[in-house]
Formats: sequence, structure tokens, C-alpha cells
Amino acid sequence: LDFFATIVLVVYVAIIAVLFLFVIIMSNIKIVKIYKNVLDFFNL
Repeated sequence: LDFFATIVLVVYVAIIAVLFLFVIIMSNIKIVKIYKNVLDFFNL
């Protein structure tokens, strides 16, 4: 039961991650600007 619950949890998190990436792609320009600002802030 614990193994099955772990699989369900991993799949659930993966789906959320995919949806999150989809939202980022859809709002590409704003996110890219924010990302560049963060990189500049940390000098990466």
C-alpha cells in the first residue's frame, strides 16, 4: 500500500510540474524577463 501511495504521489507531482511548465511556456515573455533578472541578481 505504501509503494502504491508513493507511485500515486510521484505521478501527481509530475502532473503538477507539467502543468506548471505549460503555464510558464504560455506566459513565455514575462517569465523569461523575470528569469534573466534572477540570473543577473545571482551573477550566473
